Amino acid sequence: MTTLIETQPTKIDAATLLQLQLRQLEERQVIVHCLFKCPPSRELLIRIWKTTFLIDNHSSHKSKLLFFDNISLYPEWTLVKAGSRFKFTLLFSGLPEDCVSFDLFEDIPAAGGFYIPAIVRNKTDVYSVEIV
Repeated sequence: MTTLIETQPTKIDAATLLQLQLRQLEERQVIVHCLFKCPPSRELLIRIWKTTFLIDNHSSHKSKLLFFDNISLYPEWTLVKAGSRFKFTLLFSGLPEDCVSFDLFEDIPAAGGFYIPAIVRNKTDVYSVEIV
């Protein structure tokens, strides 16, 4: 014999609901591992600006830069030795679920900003790009 038990809908308090929503956003973050190849002829100074975005190629969505590792943030500089391969990581807010490709775009008021067009979206949202 099966006994049916009547249950009430679960109520989630506002603080717990907010934590769940933040965790969902956190899980949608996009990681971009960058490799910068410095020319053999000279050292260069590089940095990242807070105005670096991932731009969905099929909408107006821009994912914001949330965190950076192993590179300086404007106005500071990172020295890259001549002929070396320098790695750094960028963490962005999530892309829309229907995004299939996006650009990495450093929107700065000078020449020389990073730009990688048409990065094809994958299931992990972890990418490796080469900046030359």
